[in-house]
Amino acid sequence: MEKSLGLRLLERTHNQVSLTDAGRRLQEEAERIIQAHDAALTAMEEIRSPQRGTLKLGVQGS
Repeated sequence: MEKSLGLRLLERTHNQVSLTDAGRRLQEEAERIIQAHDAALTAMEEIRSPQRGTLKLGVQGS
């Protein structure tokens, strides 16, 4: 992915790997995409399986 983006995403040392600024930004964007995906799935599930139940109404006489 680093090659296709032309950016370094990870800082690698002998015994440690950490995100670069670009890597942190990509992580934030990826998290937003995942949240949007989850919200879309939830919305589609609500359309496919609407809530059902009983609604009771009361009427007062005049």
